[in-house]
Amino acid sequence: MTETADEDPPTETQSSRFLKRIEFLTGEDPNAGWFLLVVGVVTCVFVAVFQCRLPVPISLTLTGLVLAVAVVSSMCHTRHPRVLRHCRCRLVTGRPSEVVRRRIGPTVILASGEPTVMTDARLSHISVYPVKGLDAVNPDRVAVTAGGGLTGDRVYALYDDEGYLNARRTAAFHPVASSFDLDAGTVQLSAPDRPAQTFDVDADRAALETWLGEHLGTDVELQGGRSGEQSDRAIYGDGSQTGPTLVSAATVRELASWYDGIDPEGMRRRLRPNLVVEGVEAFWEERLIGSLEDAVYADGGTEGDSGDLPRVRIGDVVLEGVEPIPRCVVPTRDPDTGEEYDGFRETFVRRRAETLPSWTDEATLAGNLYSATLGTHIPEGERDGDLVVGEAVALLNDTE
Repeated sequence: MTETADEDPPTETQSSRFLKRIEFLTGEDPNAGWFLLVVGVVTCVFVAVFQCRLPVPISLTLTGLVLAVAVVSSMCHTRHPRVLRHCRCRLVTGRPSEVVRRRIGPTVILASGEPTVMTDARLSHISVYPVKGLDAVNPDRVAVTAGGGLTGDRVYALYDDEGYLNARRTAAFHPVASSFDLDAGTVQLSAPDRPAQTFDVDADRAALETWLGEHLGTDVELQGGRSGEQSDRAIYGDGSQTGPTLVSAATVRELASWYDGIDPEGMRRRLRPNLVVEGVEAFWEERLIGSLEDAVYADGGTEGDSGDLPRVRIGDVVLEGVEPIPRCVVPTRDPDTGEEYDGFRETFVRRRAETLPSWTDEATLAGNLYSATLGTHIPEGERDGDLVVGEAVALLNDTE
């Protein structure tokens, strides 16, 4: 894959392999400063024991070399105190009384009470799904609604005699190609055996329902509400979880790498997130799960927040991390044909167990390793803003 979320970690060189072999002398993560310090100490011992038996010119030369090694090793050790020199550093929110260093691939994450710095994290993609189960619209800017959802997202859903009808119940949704004009309130539908046809969602509601019902093989009714109210989280929950879902681009790339024939774009379409963040590590979004608050994030919140959830700011909008999203059968299917990928779930669970980052465990995921993306909540005081592709993303501390 050509995209990367961070700099590639430096390759292991002959010198780095040598340094690893002397960890019994230097400790973990040795660098040049530690190595020279060890050499200096060993040389001092050698000279002290043997220089009385050596000719004066040689003993003076060795003494000079010892002094030079001592000076150089002291400088190197002071300037590079056991931190991988090729890593970039970013701060995440933590308890003010301590600083915690964590090494994660090519990134060193510092948890402290200082303001958050994430200079390379950006919102890279927005998707909204006007009709639950149909295709996305990918705007560069989207407004947050009064209900805490995104304008145009999951406004409508289909219902039949058995109730809520989505792609979890039938793979027939997948071959339907839909193109929405949110401003005009129209949608164009097509399927492999049916030509494209455009409908006004309100004026042509009966014809739209007939077209979809004939394709899905059941009589359907298109019901609408506020943005976000026709999402699984809202319908299967108490109706309040209308916030967008969030994932890092690195997570999407990591998941795609587990399967032959699925690229990152295909994996993103299978997962159907609202917001994608570039410039952070894989599964970064799981740092925002509430159970990690004490380990990484500051306590408290601003007025209008729920008060006890980790928060992230995208541009001028604050979102709170709520819960990991357990996946259903939909990600196992090709988003265009509905064909199921053999062994998708089994591979997912096995690889998740093998690649869990240090900030995630099964308890964090509510015991379900078949989980990906994060459900969020937008506090009431943050619902008058817009989310814009390219805006900076920052974790928040208790002073913001």
